[in-house]
Amino acid sequence: MKQNKLKQKWQDSGGETLVEVLVSILIGALAVFLLFGAVVVSVNLDRKARAADKALKECIMGAENRTKEAAETGKIKISNVTCGITKENIPVTFYGDKGVLSYKLNSTPAGGEGGG
Repeated sequence: MKQNKLKQKWQDSGGETLVEVLVSILIGALAVFLLFGAVVVSVNLDRKARAADKALKECIMGAENRTKEAAETGKIKISNVTCGITKENIPVTFYGDKGVLSYKLNSTPAGGEGGG
């Protein structure tokens, strides 16, 4: 019985209906449209990520190379909990910007804090 139906289907000379063809074209067009939208969004995200990465690298390099000096000096506190050592009020000069900072120890007079 099953073979008879398959044989009839293969021998049937009737094609697809117009509605079936139009629906399949609509589904294909919709799939292409959604894929194109996804590609456009991913390209924009990649462009923004590359720009942010470049800006961050420039900030880090500026701080590490000490080329972007902040207009201020300050004092820091360094602690080593394991050894129980804490140094406070160490004078430094800050370099960098946008939250990426490096610092250099300022020279202090003999006997001042932060020299060692």
